[in-house]
Amino acid sequence: MGRRSDARERIIQAALELITVQTYSSVGVDAICRKAGVKKGSFYYFFESKADLTIQALEEHWQRYLSKLRENFSTDIAPLDRLLHYFESVYSYNLERKKTGEHVRGCPYFLIGAEMVRDNEDILKKVHEILEGYFSFFRQTLMDAYNDGFIERSKDPESLARHIFAFFEGTLTMACIKDDPAQLIDLFQGTRNILGLKT
Repeated sequence: MGRRSDARERIIQAALELITVQTYSSVGVDAICRKAGVKKGSFYYFFESKADLTIQALEEHWQRYLSKLRENFSTDIAPLDRLLHYFESVYSYNLERKKTGEHVRGCPYFLIGAEMVRDNEDILKKVHEILEGYFSFFRQTLMDAYNDGFIERSKDPESLARHIFAFFEGTLTMACIKDDPAQLIDLFQGTRNILGLKT
């Protein structure tokens, strides 16, 4: 029995790496094929177009990332600790990337979505779908914190979740732009400030 080809997986990984470090519009099929080490015919065997590849790549990345989110946001962990532990994992991941000479990696959903606002409705629809799923972890965490008495009753947990999610995405994007993982340290005290916590 022949060895199963991993060409499709390599194309997806190459696309995510190139598009999130550069931009969707600047990365062509040829560049993706070169990085993946495949011929162009292999690309079109698996994908109809670069847009089709991007949608499939985003979905596969999301399905893999879900396991990490479920682990970090487990209900066995105290609500506010979930956020801080997750931020710590994002910071540590990018710190290690920087140490090995790689760039700080921003959120692929956010970066691609921001570029696709006026360019491709199908990709944008997939990004919206994924970001809503991503945000749901923050929303549930803040609801749990509210119900457990960690957040003042006068505050709206849904609104706090939106503010923290936006703060997280913005800070991660800034770290990516500056290629500086130290920017992510702001997540810890910044989140406490949004929640009105002293410690």
